[in-house]
Amino acid sequence: MIRATTCAMLLAFGSTLQAQQSRAVDLRGLLRATVRVEVVEKRFTSVLIDSVANSSRDAGFVNSDRRLFSYLVEHQLLPETLHDGVALAERPADKLIENLLRDSAAVRRLGEYRRAAVVGPLPSARSVTEAQLAEIGARFYFPMIQPNGKVVFYRCAGVNGISELGPRREPTFEAFAFWAIAPTVFDADTASERARALNSRFRTAADTFRAHVANASTDTAIVARARAQFYAEIRDSRELQDVLREAYLRSRTRLPFVVAEWGEARAK
Repeated sequence: MIRATTCAMLLAFGSTLQAQQSRAVDLRGLLRATVRVEVVEKRFTSVLIDSVANSSRDAGFVNSDRRLFSYLVEHQLLPETLHDGVALAERPADKLIENLLRDSAAVRRLGEYRRAAVVGPLPSARSVTEAQLAEIGARFYFPMIQPNGKVVFYRCAGVNGISELGPRREPTFEAFAFWAIAPTVFDADTASERARALNSRFRTAADTFRAHVANASTDTAIVARARAQFYAEIRDSRELQDVLREAYLRSRTRLPFVVAEWGEARAK
């Protein structure tokens, strides 16, 4: 398993941490925490927000939703061109943090979450649909065919199918969707019944994908159809909807958006 807490590859192999850089950062008064950059065997990169001291003003804000904020930071610090490990290793953490500080959109998103965590969602909060969240959530499950024809699967903040949704990204919604499904990946021992059910659904979809591409891993049309079916099976599943819905109802008082269908809902 991958050591970094924002990516897991479902293929057993030994991994070693190649590089790690840390820096304490204050993002324009919005967030005070240590940002840690990790590179694993030149393959994976991860930007993590460490837990902050309970005495810090940001303790409640950061510690309860650490993976969510790590995703927001990683999305801004690591555009796809930097997800090669080697390039990241050559970039000091200070430079990466400076890129984040210059990105007004990233700071705005962090500000939206922090404001919602302190005062609750504003009347003007953006709206997203259940279907949109499910479409995003399904793309964090990513099948990849290696050159030798072997199929591997990622559940990952960096290696995923989000870019296939088009050029218009919604990191605010992506961060929530990733945070909602993360316990199914990283907290399997303590995962809820709904999370375990989603894992089971994923395994079924993965088996179907393998069967469809068996002996046809170089046929791009077959692979594309199999990947589309893989996404659809997870996206349309009750299991994913339940996990997203449960996470939303548990945290909606500190989210900077609303899901209209779940506004007055109660977890079933």
